[in-house]
Amino acid sequence: MPEAENQKITRLSSLCQKQIFNRLNSLHYQGTALRICLLHKNNKRCIYLTAEIDPITDESATATWIRDDNFPSNLFAFDLIKIILPSSWNSYEFRPVKYHFGERVLHFTVPELAVEADFRKQQRFICAEKNIPVTLTQNAIVFKGRLLDYSAAGIQVDLDCDDGSPFAWLNNSLTAMLTIMPENNPVYTGQ
Repeated sequence: MPEAENQKITRLSSLCQKQIFNRLNSLHYQGTALRICLLHKNNKRCIYLTAEIDPITDESATATWIRDDNFPSNLFAFDLIKIILPSSWNSYEFRPVKYHFGERVLHFTVPELAVEADFRKQQRFICAEKNIPVTLTQNAIVFKGRLLDYSAAGIQVDLDCDDGSPFAWLNNSLTAMLTIMPENNPVYTGQ
């Protein structure tokens, strides 16, 4: 892939073991289930199950299966492929060092590293060198800036605070209006 094209793809990040512990405990306290990818030993078909993680303090972890209509009748016909730590922004995945599962629970050893799930990778279109002006408006306060990049997941801008309007005036609990205006022609306006 040419270098210019290669720069347009968001790099995959990773988590060390302590960060995985934090993410697992965060999922537990938020009530968010793990996604477990299993591969059938004979027909090589993948299924995804969910499990509730228990709080952890070391590399030994336990999760309780969430039994729904998709839960297989013979769980032992499957091998564990990966565990996915879901998130609204970056999901991470890993294959446990050791694992054992039964009809009720999954026991596994947390590995040293988890990588960002590649199904979450987004192609980003970089615009910083084009110097496309943007404005962010909230409660009659206007912040000017420029478009850095965009993807299907979102838009990244760089706002200036040179005109005396401090960023502290922005209220995160209220919506703001973003306008992208190349050559003084609005091409996008949205919240």
